[in-house]
Amino acid sequence: MNRMKYLCTLILLWFSSGLFGQELQRLDYLYLENGSLLKGKVVEYIRGEKLVFELTNGEQVEFAAKEIDRIVQGVATPVYKEDKKGRRQMGPKVYEFQERGWYNLTYFASYGGKTGENAFIGIGLLNITGFQFNRMVGLGLGIGADAYSLEGGETLYPVFAEARGYLFKKNVSPYYAASVGYGFAFKDRNQELFKARGGLMFHPAIGLRLGGSKSANMLVDVGYKFQNAYFERRFDFNGDIEERNIKYKRFTVRFGLIF
Repeated sequence: MNRMKYLCTLILLWFSSGLFGQELQRLDYLYLENGSLLKGKVVEYIRGEKLVFELTNGEQVEFAAKEIDRIVQGVATPVYKEDKKGRRQMGPKVYEFQERGWYNLTYFASYGGKTGENAFIGIGLLNITGFQFNRMVGLGLGIGADAYSLEGGETLYPVFAEARGYLFKKNVSPYYAASVGYGFAFKDRNQELFKARGGLMFHPAIGLRLGGSKSANMLVDVGYKFQNAYFERRFDFNGDIEERNIKYKRFTVRFGLIF
């Protein structure tokens, strides 16, 4: 369980870095012998003779080979624009979200709810791979690990199918997701669980996709998760046996990245 907590911490740090990072574009850097640095892209290069370079404003400039110190291509550079006063700002993000094709996404989840009179907070880690047929319909298969009770060892491993779709052709878009499958449970004598059996799982959710790039985008959603399970716990100190047929009903909050 400590390993799961450590892994979830790393996932959160990863998501944070993706959420607050700047939009980047790939540019070529041209260093001249006079110390100047130009940013843009190489249009034509004849070794030992000349180089044609296109600046970020679209202007093309030709340089003799002797004027060039070095060229560095494909440098990740923040996208900026200027306001009316000439102040530099972040440029507008272009909608490039892949509405058709294969996708892979990873979620970190938090589960809140009650079992009997006891309130619990659980955590989960899920990975889904699928195919988006169009913006509104995508189908995928997923696996995960859901710890409904960290102290009690009540962990299930769901295998499921998921449908998802995005409402708007915009950088920030609401989306739906619904998954159904089976959660597997395993006995754990360290937690005094001598028998464990999983059951059916169903999880509808609604959320927001934050970003419209063709690479990675942030996802956040809320939902409600239903999971059946059975656990038999034996207490060595007095020989008591506790049997529990559980129907987990958990409010969920998930943070994810989709590629």
